[in-house]
Amino acid sequence: MQSEEWHRFSRKIRHERPRCEMCVRMRQVGMNNLVNPSQDVHHIKKVRDYPELSFKRSNVMALCKKCHKKLTEQGK
Repeated sequence: MQSEEWHRFSRKIRHERPRCEMCVRMRQVGMNNLVNPSQDVHHIKKVRDYPELSFKRSNVMALCKKCHKKLTEQGK
C-alpha cells in the first residue's frame, strides 16, 4: 500500500513534469511523434534496493502508463 506522502509526492512530480519524460526523449531522437501526458511516477533506482531514494526528485521519472509498463516489464 502506498502512503499519503507518496501520493502527494507523485502528484507534485506529475504537476511539475506534465509530459511523459520517456516519450519526450524518444521524440527528440526521432523514434516517436506522440508525447503523452505523465500519469505515473517511476523510480529509476528501485525502492527495495535504495529506500533512502524514495522521495528524491533525481531518482524519479514522470511517465505515461504505456512507458511505465514498458520499463517495469524490462525490470527497470
